[in-house]
Amino acid sequence: MSSLISIIIPVYNVELYFKKCIESIINQTYKNLEIILINDGSTDDSGLLCNYYAEKDKRIKVIHKKNGGQSSARNAGLDIASGSYIGFIDSDDYIEADMYELLHSKIIASDSDIAICNSWKVRNDLNTKWPSLTMKECILDSKEAMKLTLEGKYLVVSPCNKLYKSHIFNKLRFEEGKIFEDFSIIPEIFLRSNQIIYTPEFKYFYNIRNDSTMGNVYKKPSIDIIKASKHVIDHLKADYEEIYLSTLWFCIKRVWKWIGIIYSTKKVKENKIFVKEARTFIKTYILDLLKSRKMNFNEKIGVITFLYWDIACQLLYKLKGNKV
Repeated sequence: MSSLISIIIPVYNVELYFKKCIESIINQTYKNLEIILINDGSTDDSGLLCNYYAEKDKRIKVIHKKNGGQSSARNAGLDIASGSYIGFIDSDDYIEADMYELLHSKIIASDSDIAICNSWKVRNDLNTKWPSLTMKECILDSKEAMKLTLEGKYLVVSPCNKLYKSHIFNKLRFEEGKIFEDFSIIPEIFLRSNQIIYTPEFKYFYNIRNDSTMGNVYKKPSIDIIKASKHVIDHLKADYEEIYLSTLWFCIKRVWKWIGIIYSTKKVKENKIFVKEARTFIKTYILDLLKSRKMNFNEKIGVITFLYWDIACQLLYKLKGNKV
């Protein structure tokens, strides 16, 4: 008999999208699934839809809980998952019918700990590749996978386009009460993985919604991205020393892009706490950062000006917009 795959789906106010998501899962060509739906305090009919599908398909388990956020919901699913493999899907996304059959076959054939496929970003039924670059099928070690994920050119931070051996999450959980938890947990996941297999086939559809949690986050900067970036950088320095300098700028850029937005839109006063925290954060790593060959000249000038000469920084952004 084929190995059991536990698929964990946090559900929160997605009644308009849930049918497409759940039917793409129950109709997988890989049949030995444990489908765990966590209704995270939905105020629409999402909870009722979870119950409806559980009555139709005995592979579905439903947990109804108070709203605690996506991390809390995923952790609740991990606590009861019994499969040899773990997968995550966001309840407004959907997948190709053979995604888990493909990932399972790849992980078995290569004896890897994680299998990764490519994703589409979907907005108004228009698909764009995510990430924009692809590479040939390959096997990666933890450091290679970490580097490619942080660079964001070939691998993405999301846990959802992957299949994991269940041991990866033994005593490992997503940080609750924070956003950008996907980013924070990446170092621990790869540290527990001796080998990762990547396939360039596009099997996961990530739905871009303006009213989603991340859609709202990207309208205003959050201190959580600074905390998550620091968490990852500190792990890099301790556990991935060989790639620490080469990936440092990519971690800091997740914060730096917000500095560009804030200064270009002249909203420094409205975001003064974020700006202050970002300045302190970047200063912590400035000496190592300037050693990095991943920054171009303009980026180095922009960062130094931001750290030590705020008036000049505002002037630069006024003259050149978000190019510095």
